[in-house]
Amino acid sequence: MNKLTKPTVGPLLGYREYSKDTALQRVLVRGRETDKKQTCYFILREIGSLAELKFSKQLKGKNADYTTTIDLKNLPLDTRFEYKATIAQGAKKPPKFDMLKGKDCFSGVFETRNKNDSVTSFVFGSCCHLSLVGLNKADDASFKTILEQWEGPNKINDDFIMMLGDQIYGDHRTGKSFLGKLPVFRAIILALKIKNKTKINFKHYLSHYKKAFKKTNKRRVMATIPTYMTFDDHEVHNDWGSNKFLKVSEDYDILSDAMKAYNIYQVSHPEVKPPRLSDIQFGKVLPAAKYYYQYQHGKSGFFVMDTRFNKIPLNEDKTNEAQMRMITGVQMTALKKFLSSPDHRVKFIGTSVPMMPDAELTWLNQRFDNSPDDRWEGYVKQRLEILDYIKQHKIPNVIFLSGDVHVSYAFSLSHKSNKSFKVHQLTSSAFNWGLGLNDGHFAKSAPLKGTNNTYVPKNLAGKVINEDNFCRVAVKTNKVDVKFYHAKTGKVLRSVDIDLV
Repeated sequence: MNKLTKPTVGPLLGYREYSKDTALQRVLVRGRETDKKQTCYFILREIGSLAELKFSKQLKGKNADYTTTIDLKNLPLDTRFEYKATIAQGAKKPPKFDMLKGKDCFSGVFETRNKNDSVTSFVFGSCCHLSLVGLNKADDASFKTILEQWEGPNKINDDFIMMLGDQIYGDHRTGKSFLGKLPVFRAIILALKIKNKTKINFKHYLSHYKKAFKKTNKRRVMATIPTYMTFDDHEVHNDWGSNKFLKVSEDYDILSDAMKAYNIYQVSHPEVKPPRLSDIQFGKVLPAAKYYYQYQHGKSGFFVMDTRFNKIPLNEDKTNEAQMRMITGVQMTALKKFLSSPDHRVKFIGTSVPMMPDAELTWLNQRFDNSPDDRWEGYVKQRLEILDYIKQHKIPNVIFLSGDVHVSYAFSLSHKSNKSFKVHQLTSSAFNWGLGLNDGHFAKSAPLKGTNNTYVPKNLAGKVINEDNFCRVAVKTNKVDVKFYHAKTGKVLRSVDIDLV
């Protein structure tokens, strides 16, 4: 057998598909930077059994950052597996499970829970900047806490994790310089955006993903439960999707390089259809893309939206109001079809930017929150179209999940003349950032803009949370249990129950 080494990134469990009796689990792995042929061997066995299931696949080359995705097919349901993943130069006979040593492989466990489970538990969050201090490992704290909760006396079992944007801050530095390793300088270097846009390229984005996904605890979480992701603006550049970006040819080069890296590290769902990157050109309309997708677990359905790529913001001259959109008409149709499906008792809609509440626009607030129009409140026609569709079709148990704003909160939304209408908004941000908005930035009880004062939010969780945090959602028989946890301590910061109908 040729030399064996651990994957340099991963295994990252992504998309999972259930059939009647089996499951498919998709896995991302990365090898080493070499021109030689590399093969990943993924060997697993049921815990307590010696029978081995073996999968292998050749890694791609430099253009795909030496990665590949492997589909682990025909796995029995409700089964706990132990596995080992190793990379070999060349393609030889797969090694035996017990012959692989710790230095040569990544070892992990995962479970194929039944898609019809009566309880679905998942974690979601957003916005994970590299640690500004470095020594405190703040960018890995949430994931350390999640692991401790799994292994603690209460033995919490999560089915998957959702990361709803800003998994990297690609327009910032990575801190790899000498000064970037010194705490005082590191905070300054990492917090500032890169001014020279020529330095924001494919290699730069790859370095962000490798640093982010190699974090010890995050890597372990992503190697244990499926991870579903979508982008917000910092996967590309601050203000991507607003009229402040895609103004010069360098912006289009940045977008193309960013999406190339994103397609490697965050896209695992087969429904996603990335655009041809060569069609991203200055002076041309962006090509159509399908980055939204859906999946289900238990009695819950999940629709993860694309609120960035084909978005059309209001231009600086304010002459294109009729063309403005957060999502394409095709995505809107797909969303309505999902909402009307009888297959899901609870319908979760992942949108990187919150649906509500709107901003409290004072002179001072606008100095610190200069992008409320980048959220759904800037696209009131499409927001109203979605809310009216839910109301008119009497669709119950709709919950929006969001990130972006560097605070966390829970709201319900009612309609003044339709007592049966109710939807909910859960926002969890940030896994790690440290700076965010505060309570005064939100019009917590004001009717939503563009709704003729008919849709009114209600705060369910007191003051917004502006500490690093994550949210756990557990769908039970008659309610949805929501808890926001402090990233480092695991303390429950807010707890909300949402009754199901």
